Amino acid sequence: MFRIWGYLMAIGLVLAAAISGGTVHGQGRVDSVQLNLDGSLTIVGSNFGVGDLTPLVWDDFEDGTNGSILAASPKVGTWNIVAINKAIYSNTSPHSGSLCCYGERTPALQWTNFRVDMPDGTNFYGTFWFKHHVDSGTGQIKLNQVWGTCMGKCAGQTCGDYNPGVMTGNGGIDWWNTYIQRETPVEGQCKIRGNYTTKPSQDTWHRFEWIGKQSTVNTPDGSLKIVVDGETQFDQQNVVTRTLADQRWNLFIFFSGITNMTGNSYTWLDDAYLNDSWARIEICNNATFLRATHCEIQIPSSWSPSSITATVSQGSFSRGETAYLFVVDAKGKVNSEGFPITIGSSNALSPPKGLRIVSP
Repeated sequence: MFRIWGYLMAIGLVLAAAISGGTVHGQGRVDSVQLNLDGSLTIVGSNFGVGDLTPLVWDDFEDGTNGSILAASPKVGTWNIVAINKAIYSNTSPHSGSLCCYGERTPALQWTNFRVDMPDGTNFYGTFWFKHHVDSGTGQIKLNQVWGTCMGKCAGQTCGDYNPGVMTGNGGIDWWNTYIQRETPVEGQCKIRGNYTTKPSQDTWHRFEWIGKQSTVNTPDGSLKIVVDGETQFDQQNVVTRTLADQRWNLFIFFSGITNMTGNSYTWLDDAYLNDSWARIEICNNATFLRATHCEIQIPSSWSPSSITATVSQGSFSRGETAYLFVVDAKGKVNSEGFPITIGSSNALSPPKGLRIVSP
């Protein structure tokens, strides 16, 4: 018993006692979780739908070296490093693990971090943890930008501003907002803008989520939801996100810049993820998905309608904490009641050879 418990703690997660069954919400149902000897977990259930094993980008920055410039390629996928004022790996106050991405900006060098190409698609999900600090000034904090192929220059466009795109950040003097930018006006409006009810504080880690559906050209069938620390800050459904043929979202920028400040500014990024699918696995701090304020994404290595295997990513959950596992399918449907797990430790006993542990 003690050696089994030690192994479970060693891989970072343990099953909560006497757990079986699940709750159906939409399509998915989680019935059990199997913990494997290689440190992965296998989720067994039903109606998981079609998953995606190849994120456009995923990196927890743990493969870097403190103080060195970001690698040419992330852990999964591809990115384009900002050529001037390049970001570095840093061991100063990471969100999880021992390293994060760090950028320091001056009034003359305002841009850093990286960009990810977006394919021609419909549904996109992006998330990252961020922290920021500004010495002085009331400029703009460009937390996230999605640029379009038109970029204010294509034939027929009249609205400008990197369209069709989405801009997110602080517009000055602590004014946090998101807006959808189109190529031409819809009902007289180039933008759909929404202000945040809760503003992300400085010097604290926050989780950012971007859940978007690109509309058919000039058709109100698109959507965009922005979530910070589990709280929805922007939510537009059944809207037009692009108006001209052959134009689309094509570039996702992770904390692109802090501009027009009089002093220096600093940003930290961790656990960065983007995919052209809503399907994903998360562990969260609440048994109800929509009430969770802290979630960590898990990267799958196999996905079928009844079984998913994923690499465990503990994130900033601490030893002994209870977390809840959720499977989100490609349509955004999720098991409403999370499957309980307990966060473990990395300094416990090694497993007996050939041990296989399955939940009741």
